[in-house]
Amino acid sequence: MQSPSEAPIKAKSTSKLEKINNSISEALSQYNGTIRILGDIPTERLDPENYLSSTQSLIKELTTYWETKATLRLLAIEIYPIHSYFALDFNNEKYDYQTADKDMSGNDKVRIASSETTGEHDFKYEEWPNVCAVLVDKSSGLGYAQITGGGKEVQIMYTGRGETGYVLANISSGQSCMLYGNPTVLWIYPCA
Repeated sequence: MQSPSEAPIKAKSTSKLEKINNSISEALSQYNGTIRILGDIPTERLDPENYLSSTQSLIKELTTYWETKATLRLLAIEIYPIHSYFALDFNNEKYDYQTADKDMSGNDKVRIASSETTGEHDFKYEEWPNVCAVLVDKSSGLGYAQITGGGKEVQIMYTGRGETGYVLANISSGQSCMLYGNPTVLWIYPCA
């Protein structure tokens, strides 16, 4: 019998998994059948003795659905104290270990901050070109992350309002992202 931490991630309702699969289908259509997804797993659900195996077990329901529809490759797992992340390629026939850290769309290399940043009513912010994106935890404390500048429409990602999941937003030339209240984010930095 599996311990709770080893039990596969099952959608609380099948509609959640269906939404994920529908999003993947849409992305595959939009990006000529080749995508890379980044997933988030609470680190407490992983086996510290075998992160790879426990990640594979936890995403089994997702990979089983797609294994006959796409060529899958689990590329990487990054372990952090609270949340851990995995990268999963769909139909990347040109995968090359030497260039795996490059974004498949041809953008510059990026790296995810090694720790989360949480606003504490202190208006933390980052600006382009120091950061190129932000990953916002919608279930974090009450507040929001706001991207402004660059002659573009203001983007606001609210947190702490009963929603779960994450929002990824790009930060372009001339833009900054400020944290209001208590949102938690991961900054995404461009690599030289």
